[in-house]
This record gives sequence, C-alpha cells and structure tokens, in this order.
Amino acid sequence: MKTLLRDLLTDLKAGRNVDTIVVVLLTAVIAILTLFNVTSQRVAISLVLALLVIITAKTLMMGKAIDRIAQTASLPAALPTFRDEDYASTIERATRISLLTITNFRFLAANSDTFHRYLQRGGEMRQILMNPDSSESMYSATTRAAGSSQDKDHTRSQVQLAVDKLYELAGSAISDAKLQAKRTDYATAHVISWFEFERESGRVFVTPSGFRQRTGTRPTIVVNAANDPGSYEYFTEYFENIWNWRGSAIIDLTADNHE
Repeated sequence: MKTLLRDLLTDLKAGRNVDTIVVVLLTAVIAILTLFNVTSQRVAISLVLALLVIITAKTLMMGKAIDRIAQTASLPAALPTFRDEDYASTIERATRISLLTITNFRFLAANSDTFHRYLQRGGEMRQILMNPDSSESMYSATTRAAGSSQDKDHTRSQVQLAVDKLYELAGSAISDAKLQAKRTDYATAHVISWFEFERESGRVFVTPSGFRQRTGTRPTIVVNAANDPGSYEYFTEYFENIWNWRGSAIIDLTADNHE
C-alpha cells in the first residue's frame, strides 16, 4: 500500500496519469463516505456516474491511440525487399495514387488487375514517366542501375511499354480525368508511390534512384503522414512540383492518339 501511495504521489507531482489518480482518489472517498453513512445514496450514485464518464472517456482515448499506433506500425520504416505485387492491398484501399518513376512497366504489369478494378470503381491515378527524348533524364536512367538497364534502347522500350499499359488501363477509368500521365525531362532522384485514402492517413513509398546499383538492392522507405508529417509534405510537394513543372508534358491517353 505504501508503495502504491508513493507511486501515485510521484505521478501527481510529475503531472502523469492525473485523470487516473483522480478516479482512484474519488473512488476511495466514495467508499469511505458510503461505509460510514456520511453521504446520501443520491450523491454517491452521482459521483459513481461521474467516475464512469471519466473511465469511458479514458478508454476511448486509449483505443484511438492504439489504432494510431497499429496504423503506423503496420508497415516497417524500411522495406528493402518490398516486391511490386506487395502494393496490391494498398492500391485497393486508395482514393488517389500518384506515381513518379523512371519506366514503371513492371510495377503496372504486376498490379494490372488491381489497377483495373481500382479505376473501375472511380479511383484517381497520376503517373509521371521519364522522357526518353531527354538526354539528361536518359543519362540518369541508364546509369542508375546495373546490368541490362544501362542499355538506352532497353530503357526506351520499357518507357513505351509503360505508356502502352497506361493506354490499356485508361479503358477502365470512369473518365479521362481519372487517369493522367506525363513525361518529364527531370532526372528524378526518387521513385515515389504516393497513396491517399479516405479513412487513413496518406502514405508515400520512396525508393532512391541509385547509381549503378541493381533495382532489387535499393531500399523502400515508407513515410506516413500521421507520424512524419514533415517528410510526407516534402515528398508530396516534390511530386507536385514535377507534375506542374513546364518540363513535364502531358501524355494523351485517349484511344484516338494511341499508335
């Protein structure tokens, strides 16, 4: 008992668990007053109801805190072996998806069925690809990875495959505005997959472009708006700046313009 009282006094002095201490003290007071018939039954019931309100509010606050922790802990901070197909459940929950990539055909193809369903239900999607006619971005693209990706023709073909895939996906969009794409002359330092949701905070997957490093070795960093708003704002602004930059040109995804 002495230890309990000492702990309560320590917490009270430090300003910790004040609501819990109040509940404990009021409960003790009610018990003593009721035991010695010092207080009326009506007063005792009123105090008990007040305690129940405090306890309920405390429980709700703890539940919300646990939900926030569970949400931010559902994905580790870094996922060095994250696969393209691992994004499927995130795509299905999103309301808007914004992608900044070099080529991206592999990712679009791996999640093709999921993207079709996403667009059919009214999801919004933006895609920025590298402009293969830009010498600066092409140099960056061909030096970032080891192996066959250093070949310029291979990189150009991968960009075209991504564009062809976007034309295909456009057939599932409920309107032209729901799927938009651009080519940029900027040699991006980050590959960004930005997901926005209706009932959870936004999330950005960031993978460094790298320099002469194989794609599979590059880590993916997960930035959640709930627990790192500063980094989230930085990377989402990074995407928006490139999207709105004069060096980023629209890719017409209407069927009439698909050659």
